[in-house]
Amino acid sequence: MKHLEPQPLPQAQYAKKIPNPRRKYSKTTLALVSLAIIFATGSLMKAFWSTTVSDRLSENAKAELTKQFAAAPPIKLAPVARHETKAALDQMQLDPQQRRALENNMSTQESDPQKVDLVWVDLWDFASQDGDIVRVASAGYQVEVSLLNAPKRISIPVDGTGSVQIVGVHDGGGGITLGLKSGTGAISLPVMQPGEMLLVRSSL
Repeated sequence: MKHLEPQPLPQAQYAKKIPNPRRKYSKTTLALVSLAIIFATGSLMKAFWSTTVSDRLSENAKAELTKQFAAAPPIKLAPVARHETKAALDQMQLDPQQRRALENNMSTQESDPQKVDLVWVDLWDFASQDGDIVRVASAGYQVEVSLLNAPKRISIPVDGTGSVQIVGVHDGGGGITLGLKSGTGAISLPVMQPGEMLLVRSSL
């Protein structure tokens, strides 16, 4: 019997016999793993955000704000210049009838009790930017403002009383923290709760 020497296998056969050390994952498995990582990361960020952005003023700080507000002089309001009037009225988003009525009241004599003036007011959240919302009401006009750390400028009408109402609408956590400025006058209002109203004294 003829002795046969073992012959080397072709390269292709070797390739089939060597196991692949890398595990093969289906596209579905990889997609599910990716989604799990995304949701886990989102949950962690949400938990972190909810514990860090709410306002955390001490009771002493809140009491001091209330004291300063009560003793503050009337805020000197910055009037809307004539060349800014159209832009200010556009920003207020009035319907045509309301706009005409406001323009008529702006053009009346100073002695007329219906006389109103347009002024600029800057509003911002002086603590954490956590979604606080307030309603500003003056001379029959009102608007809701979502507070950011960056001041937001709005135009509002004021009548002879010079009173501007601020009503708390939504508290993002720890109370509504509002800063208000017009012209050179600025003030941090007492910490408010939804539904609470504060009256800001002002003058032109």
